[in-house]
Amino acid sequence: MALNTKEILVPFADQATTGAALSGDVITTIPEDFDAALTAIAGFEGTGYLGEDGIALSTSLSLTDFREMNRGVVRRGLDDFTGTVTYTELQIMNYAVLCRKFGSDNVDKKVATLQKGQQMHVAIGPELAPVQAFAWKLKDGDARAIVLIPRGQVTNGIDLTFAANSMATVPTEVSAYDDGTGKNIHIYFDDGTVLSA
Repeated sequence: MALNTKEILVPFADQATTGAALSGDVITTIPEDFDAALTAIAGFEGTGYLGEDGIALSTSLSLTDFREMNRGVVRRGLDDFTGTVTYTELQIMNYAVLCRKFGSDNVDKKVATLQKGQQMHVAIGPELAPVQAFAWKLKDGDARAIVLIPRGQVTNGIDLTFAANSMATVPTEVSAYDDGTGKNIHIYFDDGTVLSA
């Protein structure tokens, strides 16, 4: 097989005007290709800048060893699977970021007036954010990628530091749940190379 540098992806956030991290209603019909995935997330709400570490997708497998009488392992079985995406939101004063992290029922927003700027109140307590769909759009030249969790939930706590020498950021971990097809996370690619006539 020939070497092909177009198969290397050095991803940047494909943020345009809406931000590269998006969320919306749970997706029940799983897209089959990149274009369908783009359509499925078209109405999602995007948020702004992501932290310099990008997004980190990880899976964890817990296995059980099946042994024969002499204690040799003859097979391994899957005990547990988890999939997560972690990233950092930089815009802590963004309404969509706060709703994604804490749930819209816990974020109150008052629009700006001639006398005061936009005001928000976040109520934090012992509860999880709602289950929803999550997507991250990436680009490298003409190549594009979408990481999609059709059914997931923000499942990490928050450690906020308000200090003059650092940004107040929102570290976020999204746990990916079974989307009804036995899968949890989907990645779609378009290498951007079209055929000549």
